[in-house]
Amino acid sequence: MNLEDWSKTEKQIARRAFDKALDVEKARFLEEFKSRSARIDDLPQIWEVIDWAERRARYIDSTYDYRYSRLIHVFAQLVAEKKLDIADLSGLADEKLFGIKTVAEIFGK
Repeated sequence: MNLEDWSKTEKQIARRAFDKALDVEKARFLEEFKSRSARIDDLPQIWEVIDWAERRARYIDSTYDYRYSRLIHVFAQLVAEKKLDIADLSGLADEKLFGIKTVAEIFGK
């Protein structure tokens, strides 16, 4: 089995898991942005918040890549970072789950 071949059911499972993790990431980003912004007292702190927000935006854009050729890697990273539970991927082919778990272990080290 090619790890880049996704059945209709696997695509649905992957999309749900991906969207769930991305929604949590966006909510955390917004919460942190509001918190940091509320503590701004002077101009240099504005630049710090902007720099932080730009770094986070780049991280989110580079991490949440919904191309089937990248999903094993994306899901492994999210599992390793505890942003996604492997149970959210239940129903994917055993080979895909094995690949995700294996790569997640490497990320976790």
